[in-house]
Formats: sequence, structure tokens, C-alpha cells
Amino acid sequence: MVTIRRVAPHNRPALRRGVRLSTDPLTEDAVLLFPEGILQLNETAARVVACCDGVQTLQQITRTLSDEYLDLVPEEVAAVIDELVREYLMVPDG
Repeated sequence: MVTIRRVAPHNRPALRRGVRLSTDPLTEDAVLLFPEGILQLNETAARVVACCDGVQTLQQITRTLSDEYLDLVPEEVAAVIDELVREYLMVPDG
């Protein structure tokens, strides 16, 4: 299967209007809230989303996270963002 990348290193990803990063009050897990539902995030995905402010480029986000996670794979950061773009929860350029 061929993966089509939606976010380039120079893009500045951000959450779509109406989508916000929050914490589930019962589980204390990170979640994305959007009009149609809720998406539970693991710790790393939540950190990726938190960096997507529409100001930092994908390249800058990856660099920031690689300082925090020594075993970070840059392609996985892009894959998280690509999936959120594909699900219409994020825009490639905020």
C-alpha cells in the first residue's frame, strides 16, 4: 500500500476549527474533541498534537520532539499528522 503524504516538512499543521485537545475527566487521557465525537490519543500522539499550533513547521515539531523522545522516528510524527488531516481533524497549514 502506498502512503500519500499530506503534510510536507515546510507545512505548519494545526487543529481544524472546532477541534480541540483536551483531557478526559474520568481517565485523564488526552483526547481530541470535535463536533462529531471524541478521539482518545496516546501520550506521544497527544504531544505531537500539542505542538501543532499553526506556527511551527513539521520539521520544527519533529526536531522539538526528538529532543524529548530519543527513539523518535520522524516518519511516525508525520504519519500521526497525516492521519489527523485525513480524518479532517487537522489542516496541513494552519
